[in-house]
Amino acid sequence: KEKNLIEDIEGYKEGLWWVQDFSTMLPIYLLNNIRKKNVADFCAAPGGKTFQLIIKGARVTSIEKNNTRYHLMKENLKRLNLKCNTVLKDVLTLNSRKKFDIIILDAPCSSVGTIRRNPEIFFRHKEPNFKKIKSLQQQLLNKAKNLLIKNGLIVYMVCSFLEEETGGIIDEFLKKNKNFKLEKFSTKKSINAKSFVNDAGFYNILPNQRQNKTLVDGFFAAILKKND
Repeated sequence: KEKNLIEDIEGYKEGLWWVQDFSTMLPIYLLNNIRKKNVADFCAAPGGKTFQLIIKGARVTSIEKNNTRYHLMKENLKRLNLKCNTVLKDVLTLNSRKKFDIIILDAPCSSVGTIRRNPEIFFRHKEPNFKKIKSLQQQLLNKAKNLLIKNGLIVYMVCSFLEEETGGIIDEFLKKNKNFKLEKFSTKKSINAKSFVNDAGFYNILPNQRQNKTLVDGFFAAILKKND
């Protein structure tokens, strides 16, 4: 009922906290043994996953092509007193000899998983251009696989629950790349996570309300391991 600025909430200016949706933060929270690993965060801004990776002790390179979003991420890093290597560049044009242990790919998507807080999605005059979206997702996955070390991991994520940009994309990638396999998320750290990971090993959640009344977005994630 009362309107207040988020900047006035206790601890904001001191950089003591950052807000993420529960379903969005859980995949990286569930990653094991990433301390001192070289991790690239593709399409990184505004930086939530980058912040998680830094706090977990990874050596992070955050890559963002949009100038406005990139500088927003830099501002957020400064407020939170966190540091990492940031790159203003389209990852598809990245010419890097450096290989990474882990690549986080939070890919552009239809964003249909966010309908809980963005209900206007239902009232768009045009449906998403899935052909274009899927092509970009595939290009980003192919870029990621070439920047990965042996036994490295790609963590593919989208804020969607539609098969064609979630499990469908992963199945298609695995058919074309026999040197990759699907890794299951470990749910030992969190009892709440068990209902998010299906039998195939995908992290898959619809927008809903958890038992503790927490509202969560729809989200999908999969871990792809490179075998050679």
